[in-house]
Amino acid sequence: MACARGAHPAAEGNFFKMQNLHIPLGRPHTTRPLRRVVWLAALLPIFLVYLGSLWWFTRPDIGNVAPEGTVLIVRLMPSQKYWNDVASVIGELPIVSGHGLSVRSLIPYTHGDLTLFIGEDGRRSAALRTKAGQIPRALLDSQGISVQQAAPDLFLLGDHARPFMPISLSRPSFWLFSFGAHSLGYVHIRLGDTWLSGRLQANASGWQILIPHLPLPSLPWRTLPENTIAAMATPVLTKDFNISGITGRMDALLSHFDIPLISGLTDKLLQNHGLMLITQDNDGLGMLMSGMANQLSTEDQKHILTVASALKNPVGKRWILPDNTSATELNADPSGITIDEKTLFGTTVLQAKARSNETLLIASHDNQYALTNREPLILAWIGGKIDKPMTAGSCRIDNSSYLNLQKLFAVSSPSLQYTQENSMRMLAEQFSEISIRNSFIFSIIQMCF
Repeated sequence: MACARGAHPAAEGNFFKMQNLHIPLGRPHTTRPLRRVVWLAALLPIFLVYLGSLWWFTRPDIGNVAPEGTVLIVRLMPSQKYWNDVASVIGELPIVSGHGLSVRSLIPYTHGDLTLFIGEDGRRSAALRTKAGQIPRALLDSQGISVQQAAPDLFLLGDHARPFMPISLSRPSFWLFSFGAHSLGYVHIRLGDTWLSGRLQANASGWQILIPHLPLPSLPWRTLPENTIAAMATPVLTKDFNISGITGRMDALLSHFDIPLISGLTDKLLQNHGLMLITQDNDGLGMLMSGMANQLSTEDQKHILTVASALKNPVGKRWILPDNTSATELNADPSGITIDEKTLFGTTVLQAKARSNETLLIASHDNQYALTNREPLILAWIGGKIDKPMTAGSCRIDNSSYLNLQKLFAVSSPSLQYTQENSMRMLAEQFSEISIRNSFIFSIIQMCF
């Protein structure tokens, strides 16, 4: 039988055999894989250059010029188009303590980064990276700013010449970023003898600092009472962690309550599991403190209630002095104070009422105690539910600590004398709230507008 187009019968049979064996006989298609390889080869140098530049520009050499006593370093190095964001928030901030030179006035002379150093006393100095021929000498001299050259392109600005305190700073991790935010620079925080490095970002809610994940304690509620001024879950990270800007104001507020042993309780709380909460309502300041029950015996609880209530119920006795003037002696007698018991959510609560109609309550529940002057707070603590929670907000959910900065300073300023600049006060002028919380892979310090 003849084969079509003169094909040999044996060849035709071999062709069908190869088809049955699934052996490809057509021309191999290699054009698309080759194109991918070419593109990857072209992009690799660009990626390596990007990593190299990122590594170079984030070098922590700024630690070499830190003044003695520095506890916080804020290194501003946004891309060119985001310097306006920096200026809109902290543009008027004096960059050197006691002088009028502002952040905004130095931005035009900055080539790379502008760094703020904040000391333990809240005083500020700065490092300006710029070309030696472009440093604004006349401007700095007119403000009485001391200039110390630390490197060919790096100058330390302060109220006077200071010795350097070289600090070994780690590079912030590349994975510290969140979507929907843009980078403004880096922050280095002193924790005892070590330094923690994080990324400073801006988003629609405010500014945030992303730091490596820390074992932060959590507040007992996802949201806090709507009238909260300050809340802090304890223990703090380390006994050397400087939170005097927070605890100093809490101590000043707690002193209004005339509660004995209050200083000892707060000292213990900072190192053990517990909670400090301060609120404000129409009747004034409310507070709740909780800690481990083994730190406060039943007798100690009763002692606190009776003495605190007696201090709020002094008995006056009038005296006539030899010069016929009168004086009144106030006597606080705890023996006249009655302690009542009541049951809330199945928990026994001790309470004592002062003549000012303020009630102090204390209870033990789940191996913890709580002391408060507001019954709704003890109910929320025992029941685990807030009656009137805050509205939603970036600073108001799943926190370890929370501060309403403006309310805190409004209620504490009359009892505090500011003899030096304070970083917390500076924050309160720029942001309304600040919170600290954990996410899955890092911890977040959020500063909300």
